[in-house]
Parts: sequence; C-alpha cells; structure tokens
Amino acid sequence: MDWEKHTDENIKRETTLLKKEYLDLSDKLIFFGQISCPICKGEFPIKTIPIRIKPISKQATQSKNKELRKAFERAIRSKIAKDRDFFNKTQDLCVSVVFVMGKESRDKDLDNMSKALMDALEGNLFENDSQIAHLNLIKFKHEENEDYIIVNIRKSNFNKHEDVINKKLNHTWAGREMILLEDFL
Repeated sequence: MDWEKHTDENIKRETTLLKKEYLDLSDKLIFFGQISCPICKGEFPIKTIPIRIKPISKQATQSKNKELRKAFERAIRSKIAKDRDFFNKTQDLCVSVVFVMGKESRDKDLDNMSKALMDALEGNLFENDSQIAHLNLIKFKHEENEDYIIVNIRKSNFNKHEDVINKKLNHTWAGREMILLEDFL
C-alpha cells in the first residue's frame, strides 16, 4: 500500500465534507451544530440538544452573582433531564458546543462560557467531564437578538487507536527537558 497516497486521499476526503457556502445563517448554524466529528470518528447515537438560554460566563458569575450561575445550572439540568441516561457513564465522549451570540450580547470568553455549561452538564448528560476526549467550541455571532446553545454529543473512539498500526509513541524531544513546576514554586 502506498501509505502517503492513502493518507493524502483521506485528508482530501475529510476536507471536502465541509460546506463552502450556506443558504443563510440558519443553514450555517445547523451545519456546525450537527457536524460529524472527523477527529473522534464517533459512532451513533448522536444527541443534538438545542438549549434556548442565554450563555453565561463562569468567570463573570463567579464573583458577581453566584445565584445566577446556580439558576443557569438548574435550568440546563431541567432541559436535559430526559437525556440523563442517553450515554454510558464511563465511555469517552466527543462534545461539540455552539454558543449562538446575538448583537445585543456582551462578548464573553469562549472558554469561560464552556466552563459554566460543562458544570451544568456534568452529573447529568455525562457523569464526569473527564470522560470528554474531545471538546469542540464555536462562538457563532449574528445580528439578530437571540442567544442560545447547541450541544452535540456522541461516543468518541479517539483513544481506542484503532486507526494506528504501531501503538507506541515514537518521537523524541531532541534535547528538550521536562519542565518541572517545582522549579518555579
């Protein structure tokens, strides 16, 4: 088998799965909210959960208003209650989140919005966020006045390494020493 040619063909095939043009913003949003993950090669079932709630930032609510964060978590948990046992509580997962931000929204950090959402999903949609093998985050801005969240979750096969012939790490650090945190305390 010509391995390089085989790899190049796979790369071309994966990149052609993305659309180049969309009919409108809804078409683009739906596409990215339901896109199949080429990294995890996840299997069915796939669960797509639109949550019609304004995203919050964990960083902003931690100091200002803990009650707002708790209410956000309760609201998310009530929305996903019926999906509680959809996934095995021990399997690796691939999670893709699209935070839809309207023109009136304050621009929030993507990582902090994801922390608030993951806290609400943990113990409900999945047992522990350590199950997440791949997390894909998108901040989708638009000129309307509606904010919401789309969560797409599926099993991940990323760490099964079924796509690897030799399952050993075969690289060197070429003189790069391990950085020890103790040296910086």
